[in-house]
This record gives sequence, C-alpha cells and structure tokens, in this order.
Amino acid sequence: MDNIDDIKTKISETVGPVTSAVSDTTFNAARGAVVASRKVDDEGTPLRSGVRAVRLAWNGAVGSLHGATAGATDGVAGFATLARARLSPLEPWAAHADELRKSRPELLVAAVAAPVALLSAALGRGKLAAARNGFACAAAAGSAVLAAKFWEK
Repeated sequence: MDNIDDIKTKISETVGPVTSAVSDTTFNAARGAVVASRKVDDEGTPLRSGVRAVRLAWNGAVGSLHGATAGATDGVAGFATLARARLSPLEPWAAHADELRKSRPELLVAAVAAPVALLSAALGRGKLAAARNGFACAAAAGSAVLAAKFWEK
C-alpha cells in the first residue's frame, strides 16, 4: 500500500503543476472571452459604429428629402389653388371657346390669324409680309386645332 501512496504522490507532484497551468490558462482564456463578449454587448464593435453612422446619414438624407418633397407638394398645391381661383371667372368663356373649337374650327383659326395679319399691315411691313405672317399664324393655329381633335379622340 505504501507503494501505491508513493506512486500517487509522485504522480500528483508531476501532473499537478501541469494540470494547474492548463486550468489557469483555460480559465484566463475563458475569462478573456467573457470580458470581450460583455464589452461588445456594452460598447459595440467598430463595425457597429460605422453601420450606425451610415444609418444616421441615410435617415438624415431621407428626412430632408421627405421635407423637400412635402414643401414642393405644398407649393404646387398652393399654386394650383391660386390658379384655379384666378381662372374660375373665365370658365364660362373657356367652355364657349371649346364648343366653338369643336363646331367651327375655321372661325378659331381666323380669330387667331387675323390680328397678326392686320398688325403686320398696320406696322408698315407691306402686303406681302402681312400675307406671309397671317398665313404662318393660320397654319400654326390650324395645326393646334387638328392636334386638339386628334388628342380628343
């Protein structure tokens, strides 16, 4: 039995320091991993701060774009309301002009071309210039009437 106790003591003396060193190293490595994990949970990683900066910049850009869009929408809505208010007295005339355009398009072309021809003659440009300007204006007005008929279909 003494032999067994001597062998056991020698093994303990030999293996004990190695086991102690291994267990200390393992414990320190585990403690370092736990400390690093807690630090990452508390402070975050360098990548996390970069992602946060990009996210904040993106949110700022989207917010300013939304504000600009809302401002532009309000401006357009205000202008449309103002234009509607200013043009509302002309609605009966516009309806009458549209009806005239549909029923007698040649009168509309003549109403546009005649003042141009008369002004050209009155300003002393000559009969040829008056005829040329009147014809050009009549062609433009006729093209507009034909385009309106085409798009109306």
